[in-house]
Order: sequence, then C-alpha cells, then structure tokens
Amino acid sequence: MASSRFSSFGQSSYRVPPPQPKDEIESDDEDAMLDISWYHPNLSRHAAECMLIDNAPEGSYLLRPSSDKGSFVISVKLSKSVQHVKMNLLTGNKVRFGNTTFDSINAFKKHIELEKPIIGGDSGVTVILSLPYSRFVDEEESHQYVDLLHHAVTQKAKDSDDGSSDEGTTHEVIQKHLAVCSREGYLTKVGKIRKSWKVRWFTLRSSTLTYYRTKQDQI
Repeated sequence: MASSRFSSFGQSSYRVPPPQPKDEIESDDEDAMLDISWYHPNLSRHAAECMLIDNAPEGSYLLRPSSDKGSFVISVKLSKSVQHVKMNLLTGNKVRFGNTTFDSINAFKKHIELEKPIIGGDSGVTVILSLPYSRFVDEEESHQYVDLLHHAVTQKAKDSDDGSSDEGTTHEVIQKHLAVCSREGYLTKVGKIRKSWKVRWFTLRSSTLTYYRTKQDQI
C-alpha cells in the first residue's frame, strides 16, 4: 500500500506558479526604469494628458507611475484623446504588458522602441506607438550661448553707464537682453479660491512668471 501511494505521488506533476505583480517597486527596478528616457517618474494622469494633447503629435507616448502599487501606465496620444494602458512589474524581474510577458524591463523597452506596437482605443481607434515623449529637454549649446550673451550684455551695460550708449541703465539693459533665459512648461498650482491642485501652462520671461489654462491660451 505504501509503495502504491508513493508511486502515485511520484507521477503527479508540480507546476511552477506564474509570476505575480509586485507590491512595491525595488531600487533596482527604479534604476532600470530611469534608464528609459520616456519614463516620467513624477507625472500624474492629468498632467500626462495635458502634455500629450497640447504638445505631442498622434502616436506619441510616455511611461508613468500608476496609482496602483507596482504598476505603471503607458499614455499614448490618439487623434483627439489619450489612451492609458497598464504595465506591471512581476516577480522574477519580469514585465507584463498587454498579453505579453517580458524577461526584463530592458526587453520591454526594446520591444516598445523597436517593434512599435499598435494600441487600440476604447472607441476602436488604433494608433502606433511611434514617438517616445522624452522627459529630457534638449538644450544643446544653450548654456554656452547664454554665457556669451551675458558677457555681451554686461559690456553694453558698462558702456551705457559710461555714457557711450543710450540703451539705459545696467539693470534695464540686462533685463532687455536676457530674455533668452526664458522658460515655459506645465506646472501644478493650487487654486486661490478652491484649494485644489490644477495643471497650468507657465511662462517665464526675464523676471515675469505668467500662467495660462493651456499652452494655446497664451497666444
């Protein structure tokens, strides 16, 4: 009898449990995520929609954290809306996106960038993930240009103080010529009356900070 029970147990198969979603993001996972240039670690759903709708062409996409622990979301720009598709980190350093499981975050990254998968919207509209929306701003040689301009403006300001220029005082000349240091982009602000946080388009021109409801409203 004992031999029979042992034989029956030996014939049974043991199934390895499938990878499960992680409850928390580990430091190694975070480092690997930051290697993805189109991963925005501090971006909310609302801010992602504003950025893509106002600034990006159709097919642009980015990766951001989800409100669910251990999950992320790819937000992609459709023709007139934004679609959000969840991506999960699994145990065993695996990644699940849609119906596909990848062996690593890097394998998932390469699949998105090289294969350019098609995403379907809720209305049945499809779009190709064709344009990654980087979290980095391209400022090639801008700092060198600003330094050169600042030197030129300072010299003009000195000439103005010596009476050899009619451009005004040092402060007026610098304020006039340093507009190249202007910046613009989305920021989150709290309302003056209703104390809720809202995303607005801000512009910095010289020393003046202005904000608008959307990027188009500044025109």
